[in-house]
Amino acid sequence: AFVPVCVGVALGVQAIPGLAWAPGLGIFLVGLADDRWGLSWQLRLGLQFLLAALAVLGLEGSGPLLWVLGTFWLVTLINALNMLDNMDLLSGGTAWLAGLALFCLGCATGDPALARRALILMAALAGFLLFNWPPARAFMGDAGSNFLGFWLGLESLRLLIPGPPAETGWRWATPLILLALPLYDLVTVVLLRLREGRSPFQADRCHVSHRLVARGLPPLLAVASLHLLALASGAAAVLLQLAVDWRLAALTVGQFLAFWAAFAVVDQTRC
Repeated sequence: AFVPVCVGVALGVQAIPGLAWAPGLGIFLVGLADDRWGLSWQLRLGLQFLLAALAVLGLEGSGPLLWVLGTFWLVTLINALNMLDNMDLLSGGTAWLAGLALFCLGCATGDPALARRALILMAALAGFLLFNWPPARAFMGDAGSNFLGFWLGLESLRLLIPGPPAETGWRWATPLILLALPLYDLVTVVLLRLREGRSPFQADRCHVSHRLVARGLPPLLAVASLHLLALASGAAAVLLQLAVDWRLAALTVGQFLAFWAAFAVVDQTRC
């Protein structure tokens, strides 16, 4: 297993521009240590915040507000992708679909660097997903899911840095829409745990995938349903980022909200 892991890390590092590869590698190693020794949540979060802050500080064209909010955004995504990794194919497939949306954005906006980075990550994930198909023979663990959250968080932040087509006022919503699925799972799980008087860091089977299975869906169909949500969110994010008219942006956001509101009604956020 050592060789595939090294190849995956090498591909992932190539998908991170500039000096951000160093914090990205650090995030991977923190996850690897957590997989091996089980770090306390305090130490894990502290290291994540430190590495995320270093990565955001290295973003060209960012300002103080983006530095602060971006650090919290990266840590949120790191943990959201980790929490989403609770069924075969789910977290990896969701990240692949987000990468597809970023690849489309790179092609549509004439940003070959973004398209290339997204394609590298998609290629690495495609190889992993072949072995993560049920019954899975490979698992990404905290090391893999943390790195995916870091990469997606960093690339989504780059969409907010001024420059065409990011000069429109609604661009701030693009990362939220692009990564709606892991964010929805994170928020609903944390709220459910707090409502029951439990720690938000306590593992359970209250994730959105588990709730769909509890409603009668087979695990593979539950994952496929969530991937459709991720695909729709990615398409909405691409449309919003490319929108140059506020009416098109409003229509895109409205349809996105209606789509997720309908799903939330079906989900009912129950364990």
